[in-house]
Amino acid sequence: MRLFRTADLGWGYIITGYTYSWPDYYYNVYLIKTDSSGNEVWSKTFGGTDNDYGHSVQQTTDGGYIITGYTNSWADYYYDVYLIKTDSSGNEVWSKTFGGTDNDYGESVQQTSDGGYIIAGSTYSVEPYNIYLIKTDSSGNEVWSKTFGGTPDERGYSVQQTADGGYIIAGYTSSFGSGNGVNLVKTDSSGNEVWSKTFSGAEGRSVQQTSDGGYIIAGLASDDVCLIKVIEVPELSLTPASTSIPRGGTLGYTVAATNNTAASQTFKYWTHVILPNGNKYPNSGELFGPYTLTLNPGQTRNARLSLKIPATAPLGDYIYKGFIGPYPDIWDEDQFNFTVTAGP
Repeated sequence: MRLFRTADLGWGYIITGYTYSWPDYYYNVYLIKTDSSGNEVWSKTFGGTDNDYGHSVQQTTDGGYIITGYTNSWADYYYDVYLIKTDSSGNEVWSKTFGGTDNDYGESVQQTSDGGYIIAGSTYSVEPYNIYLIKTDSSGNEVWSKTFGGTPDERGYSVQQTADGGYIIAGYTSSFGSGNGVNLVKTDSSGNEVWSKTFSGAEGRSVQQTSDGGYIIAGLASDDVCLIKVIEVPELSLTPASTSIPRGGTLGYTVAATNNTAASQTFKYWTHVILPNGNKYPNSGELFGPYTLTLNPGQTRNARLSLKIPATAPLGDYIYKGFIGPYPDIWDEDQFNFTVTAGP
């Protein structure tokens, strides 16, 4: 069941869920409008000749409502994603179904800035369960759809359009073996994945973008409610000019820091080396930095840096590691391997 506050005169609330229809013995989508005190103003049911479920509702800019869920009334045995548009009195304007050759579920819907709709849910038409993201126009016609996931089950429970015109999806992943995890997926405006993150020990059921450009996730952790705050951070990339350096030679590399967030970011950059024996060099402090960087939204800064290899350096394989963040906390890191040789 989902409940939202409405913007009609005197305010009120809109609720969706499902109701068991007697004597037909199947479930229908259930939509209830109340006043600000929770008293019922009207209620409506939607569906066909089999089970139909409502899982998410939002008031639309025209004063009506958009509902998503899933239906078995218009599919051969399997469930399809169900999208219903109503007017301000709850009368159906149109409905659409989406899906493939197996079960597909709609869990969250939001009207988008172009007047269309974005739906998040799950699909088993791509085995195993994958996150299912569907973009429609204002009439509910599919514009594009995307799936996200791999070998483990991945399910989408909440979606919101972000300030950059893309989308953020929160859900569930079984990639942690016997335990569950939150799956957070960021896409661009065309539904292409920009990044994804997982957090063990919980399931993400609702996500919102915060004023600092990050995200807040509400979910379930065993028998408890959990709240997770996530921030978008700049990204770091290290590219070596060569990975075989003689004693006394120079290791050259390019460092690139990119700010893909919606706000200016100030942070530190620092590096150290892992020696062939596994020890960190230097033993204390850092090889380079911490050096302060400030990047505007969308800005990338590149620099060519170098490290002189001592003539007495141990031969063998090294790891050069770079970090960015509010030192000593790490936002992102990158590394590359190189080998110190005896030379010609």
